[in-house]
Amino acid sequence: MVVDAGGRLYGEDVRRRQFLGNTPLSREDDATLTLDNEIVTRAVAGFAQTRFGFGELSLTPAIRVERVRQRIENRFPGREARVTQSYTQLLPGIGTTYQLGDRATLFAGVHRGFAPPRPADVYRPEPGQPIVLVDPETSWNWEVGARVSPHDGLSAAATLFRMDFGNQVMEAPASEGQRFVNGGRTVHQGLELSARASLATLLHTPDDLMLAAAYTHLPVARFADDDGRGAGYAGNRLPYAARNLASGSATFVHRSGLTVGASLEYTGSQFADEENTITPDTDGQIGVLPSYTVTNAFASYRLPGSAVQLRLSVRNLLDRVYITQRNEGIYTGMRRMLRGEISWYLQ
Repeated sequence: MVVDAGGRLYGEDVRRRQFLGNTPLSREDDATLTLDNEIVTRAVAGFAQTRFGFGELSLTPAIRVERVRQRIENRFPGREARVTQSYTQLLPGIGTTYQLGDRATLFAGVHRGFAPPRPADVYRPEPGQPIVLVDPETSWNWEVGARVSPHDGLSAAATLFRMDFGNQVMEAPASEGQRFVNGGRTVHQGLELSARASLATLLHTPDDLMLAAAYTHLPVARFADDDGRGAGYAGNRLPYAARNLASGSATFVHRSGLTVGASLEYTGSQFADEENTITPDTDGQIGVLPSYTVTNAFASYRLPGSAVQLRLSVRNLLDRVYITQRNEGIYTGMRRMLRGEISWYLQ
């Protein structure tokens, strides 16, 4: 029996100051200070796992311990406040695989999840009010699936998953006075599919065409019937939980060193608020986010006999305008962006 174990120390010091000015050229000296927070985080984590084999069956139990301590200080003049919070979590898990010959594997697993609130979870309070704290989120995460490789150069996977959150952290409209809040108990349940193919491996050709596709279907993403923030929305779909996500890519690699490729990324429609409002309001903070597809492309070339590689990529090739969030009004996604690179590899 072999035991894998390890540990990690983590530290982060954040000073967040926000200034609002009257023009795009405003700077600190001609703008108004509206936010001044300092967040200091210290964390330590340790884990251990081992693997037991029983012929084609394997079991891998694991355990992780995390200790997180945060000090949040509001330095805004006249609204000074300071608070310290800490969390200790024991996170068990177990995974199993079963080998069906050389070409297929069944797998399943369950583990405890934990995520402390991010520094952005803390917003300045109004005069006389304490700093608003967001509790960490915990979850139980389950999965079962299969991986197959029917032929060299072909592979596919399918996974059923379920995530039960005890107190999920979620974004809130800016009108609530803080960016993140606890949403109470939530349930996520769905299916993931993926496939890859390499024609060079399949057909034994000097050039290669690589194809990849992935699809996630999330029919269940809802508030559970429980106390807390989510109780009034039990059964409603969670904000920013698209029912369907899909992506596909094709990459051609020529023997000369030229590589060209393109990809598509599809995101289904989403709600922006807990009440699942369809029609947008005047400030744009509620309403449906329509589905959208983003097209990307790239090309690279390795100069013969040299260590220099040229690369050009285009994000949002068709310059599609789409909405990515409504928390602070309508925010659109990145417009067409071209990026050129020259890389020199040391030999």
